[in-house]
Amino acid sequence: FADMMFSVAPTDARSRRLMSEKIRGLLSLGPRGLVRVLKNAVRILTRSWEQPASAEWWRAALARSGFEDARVEPLEHEGGIAAARLPRHVPTPPRRERGPTASSSAA
Repeated sequence: FADMMFSVAPTDARSRRLMSEKIRGLLSLGPRGLVRVLKNAVRILTRSWEQPASAEWWRAALARSGFEDARVEPLEHEGGIAAARLPRHVPTPPRRERGPTASSSAA
């Protein structure tokens, strides 16, 4: 699947580059862009910003879910692509024996 959004951190060079590009792009829109930058700054400061998972979290989640060869590749923008494959043999859960139903035991 693709078009994932990864968490950004000011300590990460990729994140700083992405944030800088976004801010410059918004400011190039003039006053309405400045308003968007300010709104986003307030959301970050009040911690009401989205909290997307990291690329490593997605890789681990795919592995925990039984997928093999899980890999996640961040793209140049804030999104990314995750890929994994199903195992060749997916174990099936054991069959449960069916007992009498309520309606059949009442007869």
